[in-house]
Amino acid sequence: MQQDSTRFRGDAADQCGETLGAGANDVQAGTAQVMQLNGGTLPQVSAGGMLMMTLHQVNGDGAGPYIAMIDATGTGTQWAPATVATNVDGNARGRNNDNAKTDLPLNVAIPANQTCTGTVAGQANVCMVRVQNPARAGPFGGCIPVQMAGAAAAAPAAGAAGKATIMHHDFYGNLTISVRHCRRRSRRCCSGYRRCW
Repeated sequence: MQQDSTRFRGDAADQCGETLGAGANDVQAGTAQVMQLNGGTLPQVSAGGMLMMTLHQVNGDGAGPYIAMIDATGTGTQWAPATVATNVDGNARGRNNDNAKTDLPLNVAIPANQTCTGTVAGQANVCMVRVQNPARAGPFGGCIPVQMAGAAAAAPAAGAAGKATIMHHDFYGNLTISVRHCRRRSRRCCSGYRRCW
């Protein structure tokens, strides 16, 4: 297992997990790093919308099927189930060697009544989305901090969203994720790479 792979074990198993190299993942520091690498913004979501991700599966343990959950407080401590709308193939142990080194869609539906009430790394209206697979060596996965669209001044203007250039990678060791976020009532879609942990 890679030293920077997030797994949901140990003291942070019910939160945002840990890595062998650095211990428990810190929500404040991780969210601040996401913003630093993305021009001061977080992925934007809408109630009833979709968090669309492209998963790069590095090895067999990074396979699906994935489950998802969302925490309206943004702290990674109060999870509620979320629906995985587009999943990644894998067996009951989260393995699929055929998809190693492959880009795959992983989409999570944001509940229609979702609110984001968290204040994390100086940003208001933040939720935390968590995805994880059933790998026996894990479970592996990661947390994605998101912000309710239009809820903060730091959010990109709708007219500029399609032109955003975001350099992010390294979702969690075994997987690399790029996040695309779309506003429910708009056809504009912003795409790019956002770091998660």
